[in-house]
Amino acid sequence: MTNRWQDAQKAELKDWKNNQVCDFELKEVEKKYKLFLKQLAETIKIGKRWKILDLGCGPTCISRYLPVSIKIGLEPLAGKLNLKNKLIAGIKILEGKAEKIPFNDKYFDLVICRNAIDHMETPQKAIKETSRVLKNKGYFILAVYVYPYPIALFKKLSEKIPFLKNIEHPFTFTIQSLKKLIQKDFILKKEFVIHTGYHPNDYGKVNEKVSKRTLLEKTAIFINFKVFREKWFVKEYCLLLRKK
Repeated sequence: MTNRWQDAQKAELKDWKNNQVCDFELKEVEKKYKLFLKQLAETIKIGKRWKILDLGCGPTCISRYLPVSIKIGLEPLAGKLNLKNKLIAGIKILEGKAEKIPFNDKYFDLVICRNAIDHMETPQKAIKETSRVLKNKGYFILAVYVYPYPIALFKKLSEKIPFLKNIEHPFTFTIQSLKKLIQKDFILKKEFVIHTGYHPNDYGKVNEKVSKRTLLEKTAIFINFKVFREKWFVKEYCLLLRKK
């Protein structure tokens, strides 16, 4: 495990241990994904006996909104969140990483990964593993925040500057880089814009106190963590994919 990923997990754990954050996130997800779930039902017919894997599900688990009886959530922080081997809204939560999914080949009908791919240690390995555990022509729903290229580049460069680093998110994607990530293993069926701009609970953690920074540094922090979260610069984007 890399130190960068471990730092991201520590920040994520601190968030999820806050019950107010969990409650807010659940309400916000339900609100934002209401239209998408309706559109999804009009696009593919999800069988009631399908096996669904919810990658990086956290304690909220977006798969709770799908009418399927067999649902598994895989979360690297499950043990530390006291969720391991427990049921949440009918979803069995297991501890594990998307880079090493503990299931046999061609096991699942559908895999969901909502706002987790940019938190992972090795996204490309996670995509390969997703393809491995999906049945032939199985579906993959991949959602994440995306940025225009100049802002994504700025955020990547910010990784080298401690007071600008978005701790919870080791990776930043554009629409183009997201599509490139999946192109070897999946066919793009449909694209959805879930939401433009961050909702109030989506933010990156800053290592150092802003009050201790210079005026120039404070300006950079404001641009990175405030301006770039406006609807013109970021959107929650979703790809409906099918295994090749």
